Amino acid sequence: FDTSLKEVEFLYQDTLYSVEYVLGDNLKEYLYLATAKDNRNSPKDRIEIRETKDSGRTYTVKHRIDGFSRVAQCYERNLDSLFFVVSNPDILYLYDRKRDVIDTLYYDSEGWGMHLMEISKKLYLVGSKIFKENTDPKDLRKWQDAAWDYGRPEFESVIFKGNVALVKMRDSLRPLTYYRMLPKVMPVSVTNDTEIKYGKHFYASASYPMPGKNVVRSRISYDESFDLEESLNGVYNTYGERIEGKENLRVIKWGHAQAEIEWNCSHAPSGVYFIIVKYNGRNDCVPVIVER
Repeated sequence: FDTSLKEVEFLYQDTLYSVEYVLGDNLKEYLYLATAKDNRNSPKDRIEIRETKDSGRTYTVKHRIDGFSRVAQCYERNLDSLFFVVSNPDILYLYDRKRDVIDTLYYDSEGWGMHLMEISKKLYLVGSKIFKENTDPKDLRKWQDAAWDYGRPEFESVIFKGNVALVKMRDSLRPLTYYRMLPKVMPVSVTNDTEIKYGKHFYASASYPMPGKNVVRSRISYDESFDLEESLNGVYNTYGERIEGKENLRVIKWGHAQAEIEWNCSHAPSGVYFIIVKYNGRNDCVPVIVER
């Protein structure tokens, strides 16, 4: 097994199926969460938790959930607990590996883009007009509205580790940009020096692995009105400081308007970083977590 990720083995699967998250202890026997469609015209997907004993060549379906739009987030709290959020409607699930069951923890029929956030071992649900906290660590079905400083919160996305989270949000007080959130939960500072924004001509998936140690990647979709490799500006920290250029960045093209950005982060200390892409007068970014 090549831990540098320079050599890979491709396993070709049905194009109506994709792996969302892998949960396992070794390279041959593991569980994975996947999405699948019955046909290309199906408006809804289904979730399957599959088990393989031969690195994905064959599998058995252990659980199946029908009728949702997409998997918005997966969070492995430990090897026995995999949280995942689906959209439209917004539902928070927990797959308990020990009991081999899927529990529904929260359902919001009107929400869009809900995410789970953990700060200092406390769980929160954040999203558009939603900010809730778990009131009983022994019962993850108990949620209540958490205090907010003004108006209604508008979270776009979130990444978190330990006692800090980095959130992208927009409400009546805050522009659409990134804020650090500490155990007191309220956003305390903003990384607006780099004018980080998402544009309609650029989309970056969550980086993987999360957190990264040696190499991290993110899948990119873009409109090809610019050269992606030439547009790479470098890597920034949460203070808006450019820590390096693009000497350790690489673009791997997959096809028309599809690519991956790869960063060799083996030299970077633990922390949150942004890979910045500058094009057509805009700045876009890929958030990355590195852990040593």
